Amino acid sequence: MKYKINVITSIFVPILFIFSLAVLTSPKAEASDEAGEPFEKIEYKTVDRSDILKQFFNKYNSPLVDHVDTFIEVADKYDIDYRILPAISCVESTCAKFYIKETYNPFGWGGGKIDYNSFDESIESVGKGLHKGYISKGLTTVERIAPVYNPPNPVHWALKVRYFMNQIS
Repeated sequence: MKYKINVITSIFVPILFIFSLAVLTSPKAEASDEAGEPFEKIEYKTVDRSDILKQFFNKYNSPLVDHVDTFIEVADKYDIDYRILPAISCVESTCAKFYIKETYNPFGWGGGKIDYNSFDESIESVGKGLHKGYISKGLTTVERIAPVYNPPNPVHWALKVRYFMNQIS
């Protein structure tokens, strides 16, 4: 038994030493681009959310096209995905084409019974409400928001909201 241990030790210790030496003394590998230059930083693609929302609302002939800056400001202010409010408006009122005109409530917020003085006011209010009543409570995805926002049919609602969010992307 002692002989087997000595044989195993005499074989594996030198192999381990040689492998360790090779790893420690080899030149460091660096990622490089096609020209062979090392990558120094990753540049992220920036998107113009305003243009994206304008194209989206124009595609659906929505009166909300004039309020894209408010959507973006509210999304940034309340740390919500800039696509969710436009998507909800498309599910709840066909992108603000079919809603009770005096309410300026294309989101169906409060069962559609809450009135606002302008679209900008409703965007601000619903954004704040999403942050306070959903996002800050851990309901951070459309699928988690759906059972509270639209309890009668949360799965169908979430699928439709997700569809419109994907259209914006």
